[in-house]
Amino acid sequence: MKFHDIAIGQRFEASDGAVYVKTSPLLASPEIGSASRFMARSAQVRPLDGGEAPAKVTEEKRLRTDDAVAAFDVFYAGCTQELARYENLLPADLLASQHTAIEAGRDEFLAALARHSHTK
Repeated sequence: MKFHDIAIGQRFEASDGAVYVKTSPLLASPEIGSASRFMARSAQVRPLDGGEAPAKVTEEKRLRTDDAVAAFDVFYAGCTQELARYENLLPADLLASQHTAIEAGRDEFLAALARHSHTK
């Protein structure tokens, strides 16, 4: 097992045979003595007290592109509806520039989403 897989507070035996307690993601304190030791995340260790490696995540949960677009469309519609409430309060040129900015932001989001979905 790797040091990274040991829980903080868990006892383990290092490759040198000494027994330590994990005190942080990169430090361990010896059971006997007081000087903490840096431990590489990849260091091989043996858990004590029956500790076992945490279960690995075998499946990564991903959002489908069409679900992301649908969710963004709800957000986008809310933005444009909110902006419409100010139609009579804002000068026409300011209102138009805000609509243009929102539309440009939507286009940028969709383009980034398309680029990302092609890389996976």
